[in-house]
Amino acid sequence: MSTNFAFRNQRPAFRNPSPPYQEKILDHPRWIFPSRKNGRQVACWTAGEFQAVVAFEAAAPVMIHSYEERPEVVVLRDGPELYRYTPNFLVELSSGLVIVELSALGEPRTWKQGVIARLAREHYSQRRIKFVEIAHRKLRAQPRAGDAALLVRYLSAVPTSTEVMRARDVLSAGPASIAQVEVAAEVRRECLLAMVRRGELALVDLPPITLESRLSICDAGAPR
Repeated sequence: MSTNFAFRNQRPAFRNPSPPYQEKILDHPRWIFPSRKNGRQVACWTAGEFQAVVAFEAAAPVMIHSYEERPEVVVLRDGPELYRYTPNFLVELSSGLVIVELSALGEPRTWKQGVIARLAREHYSQRRIKFVEIAHRKLRAQPRAGDAALLVRYLSAVPTSTEVMRARDVLSAGPASIAQVEVAAEVRRECLLAMVRRGELALVDLPPITLESRLSICDAGAPR
């Protein structure tokens, strides 16, 4: 009898409210934040989400129009396997929509997370929505307006698969300057530099890199 009593009074198993690259719970938020941009109260379950919300609110309206926390649950298929996934945020930038996934490393840690990340990128690419992964360390404990501007630039600088294809099509004829590719492929300089950083494009010269640098690039997989 005492065993049954102890069993009935056991605490339920802890469930992480914000597992990266998985379905996230939508009840019992830790913070409620009054949002001017959304005209409602925004729920936050983790410190990272709270810091992101403060940065979104601090950003100028022309940079971030609005955002939605844990906007949807999508079912991703990988052959016979099905995975349920909830992103942290859907953000409306002046340049378009961005899905934000917060995690400790800013990238998958396990094989399963890697599969879900790949499927999520493909899913949102088909809907012409960028998929951006951000590490918790990129969000300060006390976000400032300057941090918000950096966060927005980071979100904007993630190229879509279509932008990568357009840049590679332009570079199929050979190396070209970033300025030439920017115009011919209609891809922003920030996105081209992000492709270089990710190894999708390669630098022909290696001086210090800034947004004002005059550099030549080529397809990383093409012979030089």
